Amino acid sequence: MHGFGGLANSFLSSPLWQPLSKLSYSAYIFHMFIKSFNGGITRTNTYFSDYQMMLRFWSDFGFTLLLAFLMYILIEEPFGNLQSHLLQTRKSSSKSEGDARLKTTVFEGPTNELAPGPNKEETPATCYTGVGSRT
Repeated sequence: MHGFGGLANSFLSSPLWQPLSKLSYSAYIFHMFIKSFNGGITRTNTYFSDYQMMLRFWSDFGFTLLLAFLMYILIEEPFGNLQSHLLQTRKSSSKSEGDARLKTTVFEGPTNELAPGPNKEETPATCYTGVGSRT
């Protein structure tokens, strides 16, 4: 389906989301390391207030995005480029695909009546064309 999303489709397919989409998996992986580290360095009782929670959230979020960005630049992007260089696929032209389908099969040697082969009227070069089609 295409074109039925309306306003939601326009908003979610905006190019503004692309940088965040490249960082989202790295942020998912590394946010637990940040949370564990912050929990491990706490040595005193924590007083919960709205302000303290807001500071804790934004600092965790900022460090998580920073670490995700660094890991994207240092690991994901270079390995993605390496993968695209190592696994390059050649795009075949439509002419070469058409030529491959029109190749003729040449039968050599004697044939018997049960095996498919050229009749006396047919020449070996015109017996079969294409893939499994008989002319």
